[in-house]
Formats: sequence, C-alpha cells, structure tokens
Amino acid sequence: MRTLWRAEVGAGFSLPRHRPLLRDRTVAVRTGGTVAGVDAATGDVRWVVDLHHPSDDGRWFLPTGRGLVTDVAHVDDGLTEVVGVEDAYAAWHRVLPVLDATSCAVADGGRVHVTGATPDGRAQLLTLDAGADAGADAGASAGPPDVATLPLPWLPLGLVALGPRRLLAMHRFGATTPGLFEVDAATGRCTARADDDVWRLDASGDTVVAVCAAAGGGLVLRVLDPVDLDVRWSAAVSADCAALAGDLVVAGRGGPSDGPARVVAFAARTGEVVWEAPVTDGPVFDVGGAPGVVVATTGAGVVVLDARDGSLLDAGARMCAPPHVADGVAHLLRDDGLVAAAVP
Repeated sequence: MRTLWRAEVGAGFSLPRHRPLLRDRTVAVRTGGTVAGVDAATGDVRWVVDLHHPSDDGRWFLPTGRGLVTDVAHVDDGLTEVVGVEDAYAAWHRVLPVLDATSCAVADGGRVHVTGATPDGRAQLLTLDAGADAGADAGASAGPPDVATLPLPWLPLGLVALGPRRLLAMHRFGATTPGLFEVDAATGRCTARADDDVWRLDASGDTVVAVCAAAGGGLVLRVLDPVDLDVRWSAAVSADCAALAGDLVVAGRGGPSDGPARVVAFAARTGEVVWEAPVTDGPVFDVGGAPGVVVATTGAGVVVLDARDGSLLDAGARMCAPPHVADGVAHLLRDDGLVAAAVP
C-alpha cells in the first residue's frame, strides 16, 4: 500500500479509536484532547481545536450537517459534555445528565441522539439539535435536549441508526437481559429484539451486524435485515468483534478449538465465505473496515488487508482506528500519526 503522506496530529496520550471524517477536502481526526483538520491532498494540518481535556479520546466522534460533534468527560461530576466543532472552532457545547462512562451516540441529520445512564441509575435517550439553532458563538450552550427515559435495565452500551429516528441499542448484562432494543427516537419507546448477550454492533443502510453469545458457549456472528431485524444468516466466530467493509462482513476467528488466528470475510447478503486471511501472531482483538480495506488489531500489532482477497497491504502500527476510504485513498489514524495511502 503506497503511502501518500503522513501527518503528526495530537499531543500526549491518545488512543486512535475514532474513524477519520472527510469533509470539504479536510480530514478531521480526534486525538486525545484535540480535534484536528488535515488537508486531504497534502497532509498539512489546517487547524486544531483544543477540547480542554488532554487525556481523553471520548467515546464518539460524529459528522453532522454543519460540522462534527464529539464528547468529553465533565471533570467535576463525570457527566458527558458534548462539543460541536464548526468552521474550525468549538461553536457550542452542552453538558448532559448522563455519565461519560456509559454514553453512546448517533448523528441523524441535524440531530444527535445520545443514550446513557443517569447518576441515579436510569437509562435515558437525549436528542440534541446540532443544526442552525445549536449555538452561533464559541462557548454557546446548545438548546435544551429532548429527553426520554428508556425502560432499559440501566444502560445501553452501543447505538446504531436504522433510519430517521429509528435506533438500535445494544445492551450486555447476562443472558436474562435482552441484548438488543429497537428505540423510537421520537417517543423513547423500546422494543426488545434479541434475548441473548450482545457484544458488538455495526450497521449500514441494508445490513445490521451483531456478535452475540451462542447457546452452549462461544460467540456467533448474526447479520440482520434492518427492516424487521430478522436474522439473515449467522456464523460461529471466536472473537467478540465484527465490522462492515463495503459489501463484506469481516470478523475474527481462531483459538484453541478453532485453529490459527485469522480474519474471515463473509458476503453480507448471503454469508458465503469470500476469503480467510491468517494472522500468525494473533489473536484478533478488533477489526474495522471500509470499502476496499480491512484493518485488524492482533496480538502482534495492526495488519491492513485488501478487502478483495485478504492479501496483506501494510503492517507495523501498534494500534489503528477504523479506516476511512474514498476515491481510492485510505485515511488511517494510527498510534504513529494520520496516514493517507493509495488503495489498490
């Protein structure tokens, strides 16, 4: 994989956990307590926004119609503070009554839906206006959120959007607790959609991917139809990670009872195995994908694979966020910086 440029972004401690965002020929990345904008053509850093929380990478980093939103811990009481970054500065912020350690969010046009646990143990869904009325001046507070108290056992641990104001929340607290809830973001109504333990969750326009506890032990990858959430197909996996990479679903396999560690790519529509790539120094801890590229974090570091056949494109980094791929270029936020590379 041919490197086009490399940029140093952020300072101090940071974990590359958030996918880079591309907008108006600028790649935005969240690193530690800063958000940086990098010229997509040259790798030059255009701007940096200080979030005033240098050791925190936040739990989410999302695009909106006007810019992007991210979160930081509210130092005094552990609550979630939402920061809207627009035009290369912090345009607005809002402290929410949910704990930073439990919050998760999705963007829905000009709105941001945030779920989390309140300090007294209630699960809440909050909807913020992240559009024109969010705040025009730096430091301005966003308007008050719409709040719904969810009938969930304390908190969701993941959230994806299934459509306008239709969400799917992941929950993991043992086999006696439903693992997936469909949430109507307009009313806060929750409907249980899966009874077993759910570990990971991802979704695109026509596919929902979940890694669940299997009957009798182990893990199972389930691909759901986003309309009715019926299981389209399932497959046994050995790692609690799976992701979408274009028209593929990629997951980790391998262990004492399942052979050498490897990444497996399934056709998203049928579940057919398209390729398997061995990872000799496994196990596979995490996978991320985008059309054309798969990134796997293993026991020996990060490997970047060609989504067409699983062939090795790059190795060497210790950690890497899920990639962003567009127009034949992959943007990879790694522990050694932001890298732009040509995709074969």
